[in-house]
Amino acid sequence: MYRKQLTIQKLLCMLSVVASVIIFIYSLGIMTDLYDSLYQTMLNPRDLTQTMVPGSYVYYEMQGFNQTFLKLAIALILVSLLLFITNTHVRRRYYIGNYFAVLLYVGCNIAVAVWAHSQIEIYKAKFLEVDFEALKTFSEMWKTLYTESTFAFDIHYAVFGLALVISVLHIANLVWKLVLMNAEAKLISGQAKIVSNPDDEATEVDRMRYEKNKLSANLAIIGIVFNALYFVSIYKSNAGSYYYAIIMGASILYNLLFMLIVFLASEGAKNYKSWYSYVLVLIGILQIARIFILPLRAHSTMISVSGQQVAVMSDAQFIRVIIYLVLSGICLIASGITLKRKSADLEAHLAAIR
Repeated sequence: MYRKQLTIQKLLCMLSVVASVIIFIYSLGIMTDLYDSLYQTMLNPRDLTQTMVPGSYVYYEMQGFNQTFLKLAIALILVSLLLFITNTHVRRRYYIGNYFAVLLYVGCNIAVAVWAHSQIEIYKAKFLEVDFEALKTFSEMWKTLYTESTFAFDIHYAVFGLALVISVLHIANLVWKLVLMNAEAKLISGQAKIVSNPDDEATEVDRMRYEKNKLSANLAIIGIVFNALYFVSIYKSNAGSYYYAIIMGASILYNLLFMLIVFLASEGAKNYKSWYSYVLVLIGILQIARIFILPLRAHSTMISVSGQQVAVMSDAQFIRVIIYLVLSGICLIASGITLKRKSADLEAHLAAIR
């Protein structure tokens, strides 16, 4: 079983680097068509209103985004290489560095994907506001590229879709690794035996009647820790009166309920209460869904500070809180999955001995 798991583990690490390189190449090419078709229409880059094609200033508006996107793509490559630096691709047993590398890669991947998607959709909408009749006339006159295609924007679904699929597989592989490591640890300590018949296997499962399910409980607690980091980052923000709204009150209430429910679920997980697995998985999914509520709205909302328009939530904070929410959600989902598996094994064993 370890051989299959290690083969998949190595393949995932390689695909992680490939996906990061694809994102890097995409960041280099996303503005190619915009440059070829819109750049020469600008008469004065210092005054974006001076253009022969209304709406073509979107090219200059995207410059800042493209520079940040390029830097983040390079960062993703470095993070994916960390999987190899920590030998995560060949480790039979994971150590703290391996857990850190996997969770960092997954968190950064999802954070960049959400951020890039939100920005690309904004600039796609602005591109569609270009006066294409004027652009066509300009193109015919000066022999420049004419395009109405949004392919350069739309392809990000495939690019980041690949990265997100790899991230999900990393989490599945991590859970698989934890299960195998736990079984191996029991074998080494003498709590489990190499067995070849169902009776001996039942004896191994029987020990679960006297042992707490620490793995699922600890994953749930770690999920609470990442959520705490998230709301500390949000609540210490100073963005005028933006956060003095009902959405913040709802967020505070949700976080209080979140900590209470997840803590109770962690206690239930210790005792193999299987229905808590559904609670943990559901809350884990909600943690990721929260990205599209407060963080995304704050990042896309502009306020005036010292006469300048700035985002309520900066790119750096946006990416940071997304990572916190994603890691919290991943831990809770992993907790629910492991709880479901262990409780199912125990319930089947108890039914067999009655």
